[in-house]
Amino acid sequence: MTGTSTFSILKNLPRETSRILKLSKKPTRSEFDEVTKITGIGIILLGAIALVFLIIRSFLEGRF
Repeated sequence: MTGTSTFSILKNLPRETSRILKLSKKPTRSEFDEVTKITGIGIILLGAIALVFLIIRSFLEGRF
């Protein structure tokens, strides 16, 4: 255990939250579109990999 109490974490939470909000900014439309495309490609890629493993497993178990 690190010795940091729950009380001290809760006590510092507003200050830390305020600091993070001051550093952040709203993304532009192009930034948002780029992040959306990359996330979508990642989800599709992970789904395709999972499908390949599922098909291989089906062949190995003789279900296909």
